[in-house]
Amino acid sequence: MIQFRMESKKMFPAGSLFAVIAMLVAAVPARADYCRLGIPDSRTIRERVIGTWLEAPVADVRARQPELMHDDAGNTFQIRAEESGKELAIIIAPGADDGSFPADAPGSWVLFRENARSGKALRLQLYFNKDADVHAEFRNGDNKTFCDMIVFGCYAARSVPVGVSFRSLYLLSFDEVVDMTSATLPWGKVTAEPGQYEHVLQMVDIMRLWQPQTVFTDDACYNENGELYSIRLNEPLAAAADVDDYAADGGEEENVYIKDPAQRAAQNAAPSGTSGKLMMSNAGFVKWVADGIIEPATGSRTKVSEMKSPTVNYNSLGKNGVTSQGWNISFTLDWCRNLAVEALNARSSRRTYQYKMGSKDETGVDVDIKPFVADISGGKIVRTTGYTKDTGYSLRELKALLYVLAVTEPRYIYFGAIKQYSSETADGGTGRKGSNLDFVFNSCVVFMPYFDDDGRFDCRVFSSGTESDLDSFVASQKNSYVHLERVKSSEFFAPR
Repeated sequence: MIQFRMESKKMFPAGSLFAVIAMLVAAVPARADYCRLGIPDSRTIRERVIGTWLEAPVADVRARQPELMHDDAGNTFQIRAEESGKELAIIIAPGADDGSFPADAPGSWVLFRENARSGKALRLQLYFNKDADVHAEFRNGDNKTFCDMIVFGCYAARSVPVGVSFRSLYLLSFDEVVDMTSATLPWGKVTAEPGQYEHVLQMVDIMRLWQPQTVFTDDACYNENGELYSIRLNEPLAAAADVDDYAADGGEEENVYIKDPAQRAAQNAAPSGTSGKLMMSNAGFVKWVADGIIEPATGSRTKVSEMKSPTVNYNSLGKNGVTSQGWNISFTLDWCRNLAVEALNARSSRRTYQYKMGSKDETGVDVDIKPFVADISGGKIVRTTGYTKDTGYSLRELKALLYVLAVTEPRYIYFGAIKQYSSETADGGTGRKGSNLDFVFNSCVVFMPYFDDDGRFDCRVFSSGTESDLDSFVASQKNSYVHLERVKSSEFFAPR
């Protein structure tokens, strides 16, 4: 029921007040057959099938044929039973556009009972999202009801007590369930509002336009003047190639180095077929994206040397501290952090931010939220790894994390620094390589999460100009971690 409270008699003239009320009441379907999220609510259907499906003997339920019922708003629901293992699922599902009745469609209500003679009610799943892997589950405990909120295999809430009997849930509307658990379940982290992702999608479209012109080139980026530079040496890429050749040839400089600039440029020309194309490493690509946000706002691009400034303070006596003295094991973490800070500065008119090494992040670019209490791994519930400072998140939590971020931070994209085992540690500017199985930040990507107009979650992943979906990206990484830096999307995004 919608309640109206008049704050002041002077707020509306009498005629207009009644007109507003009439308009709002007319817009609300009868008997709340739709919930606030605009999905069908099966409460009136459940009222009719308690004795024939929800609480009938298991043998009777097993023998029943699926049946269709209609609510007062004209929605069609199918009631059916499906058996799996030791459970009997009683499914009350609204019809889809194709005429099917998916058990995990938005508005579906699924009761699981023991398929033994007792027919005990075990748990109840409520589906309210276009993504079925995001749903609520209520469990029938000993004289208590508990609730879980599951997001792509991660628990945003686990075993939260609910102050009603399990059977009471049979007759509660979805809105009543939400209201009852509003203080204990994170509904605000799992229910998105479509239409807020225009700038993210605009950036995705622009990056796609550049894909045919982008060629992966190791160690390459464009400096503040738009010149192709070596990240490692902070020099023109041709000069970097000379140094590499010199080192590879045993130091015999006269056999490698060509003094004439024209001849040297010809020797180090772009690979065949790359003329007029963008040549970037994955780190160079992230810089290119950042500069596409920064330059339209400030008129300038980021400087290579400044983006390599260290952001991690390792204990000099620890393994990482000793290792970091020989090569940069936090290269892409430093790179992504510094680029994100410069993107923040580009839209800040009051102060200039700087990432301070070893101290708490005061810029807000680090993503360090802890929205989950447990994970599902190998079919078992395990303790969440959560966020680890200067390491980030496990890849098994990445999809759920980006989903929550897309809900709560709808206009942001994320630079992701990947920490993984590598047989050749990224030198990040030292010119030295690491030993086998070093755990280092040696790669980075751009994550673009959003919800489409239908409310379905997606995230595009860009690396060195190539695009992939999030599931493919996660599958390609083994035993890796990702550290995320938040960057606000821009309607003026113009990389070049």
